[in-house]
Amino acid sequence: MNNSQISLWNYLREFTRVYLLISINLTVLMVICLAFLDVLLPLQWIAYVVRVSIGANIGKSFYSKHKQHPNTNALVKLAVFCCLIAFIIDGVSAYLSLPNLDRMFESPFWALSILLVTQTSSFGLIWCGLKQGMRAAEKAEIDCIS
Repeated sequence: MNNSQISLWNYLREFTRVYLLISINLTVLMVICLAFLDVLLPLQWIAYVVRVSIGANIGKSFYSKHKQHPNTNALVKLAVFCCLIAFIIDGVSAYLSLPNLDRMFESPFWALSILLVTQTSSFGLIWCGLKQGMRAAEKAEIDCIS
């Protein structure tokens, strides 16, 4: 199968489904801990680890199904779309959970800086997860053969 015939939408749907479920669960856990236990858990950083692990799982399933690495353009395209989905999900959950978010974005410089830093790190983490998952699947296949 040629790289141009591989549809990335299935993998984008998988990323969206898993990331949305994890984000909802983390938000519910934070609200429960804040409302009932009066404890604010720093679970926002888990989202970055989740991006790497979901990317690794998607990369592993991609390599296991197609038995090849995608070309660089397809991998970058998948990482960008996953980054966009993560931005939309995180933006909605941040808007709903942080009522004083307006003060943070009074200055356009701070808003663009925060957006640039978070999206660059998000893209890098998703891309590294995809590459790591593909390498792990390839290594597991080679170990099974030998």
